[in-house]
Amino acid sequence: METADEINVLINDLRTKLGVTSIVVTHDIHSAFVVGDRFAILDGGKTLMTGTRTEIENSTDDDVRKYISSSLSTSRTRLT
Repeated sequence: METADEINVLINDLRTKLGVTSIVVTHDIHSAFVVGDRFAILDGGKTLMTGTRTEIENSTDDDVRKYISSSLSTSRTRLT
């Protein structure tokens, strides 16, 4: 997990220092929320939802809720 956190710091540093936009593809919702400001949740080649972190976290779509809930609980397990 330490490596993922280091990569997140590097991505954020580059954005700040160089003023660049990055597209990060990950299954790690925790990392996505650390480095991103806009998100797309994909499933089976289809876009379930796009939006900000707040919009994603407040989604009432069952598939989106299942995805972020299971992803965040997995991230928390790895952090402890």
